[in-house]
Amino acid sequence: MGHKEDYNLKLAEAQELPAENVLNPYMPMGVYCQEAEDLAVWATEDLAKLAAAGLPETYLTEIPIWAGATHQAQSLWMRERQSQEEAEQQRAEKSPEAYDYRNQMIHGLRYAFRKHPDLLMQVATIAEGESDADMIQDLNDISVLGLANPELIQKAGMSEEDMHMSAQMSDELGHLRALANGEKNGTNEYCEIRNRMYTKLKELVDEVRDCGKFVFWRDPKRVKGYASAYNRKKRGSNKNNENQLEE
Repeated sequence: MGHKEDYNLKLAEAQELPAENVLNPYMPMGVYCQEAEDLAVWATEDLAKLAAAGLPETYLTEIPIWAGATHQAQSLWMRERQSQEEAEQQRAEKSPEAYDYRNQMIHGLRYAFRKHPDLLMQVATIAEGESDADMIQDLNDISVLGLANPELIQKAGMSEEDMHMSAQMSDELGHLRALANGEKNGTNEYCEIRNRMYTKLKELVDEVRDCGKFVFWRDPKRVKGYASAYNRKKRGSNKNNENQLEE
């Protein structure tokens, strides 16, 4: 069974996990999933002894499935994250032009409405605020106000096309901003599902590791397979750094 099939098989179960139980990964997902699959293979050799200590056999068959599901969830999240990063880059590239266009339109409307105090007041309201969100809203408001007064804007050398362009810029920048802010706002469903898949996988991995360490506490060769090589390496690296600092 491929990762996609594993994902589809476990998606409903992962979504049922209570939100307060969902964990964030503490190591790279590719590393964690590989260690989980390696653990399942290692522990299969000790199945009889682990089962005698109370570990359900299904844990070892479930780990590779959850690992595959987590792999797929991570890939979907990374694809979405890349889309967000691209959206942020496009937004950053297009924003200066949009700000400049907003300023040009406001300048033009002030001239077009110079003899209409009520319309000038609306332009003044639009011109307030300097944030990206303000700019995006301003572009749309400019379009609505300009299209509502076609004769006045035409006398000032502005066209309905200019107003449609303003609305188009607003739509485009608004869409890019929403995509770019998906991760920042913590609302990305792909990240949430990845964390849920990881949490379910970790529950199994932790049980197998705990049982293996319990059973083989006097067997250094076997017990080593129930510890995380990533964590062991990280602890060793931290210890070396501490020693260097002491020196």
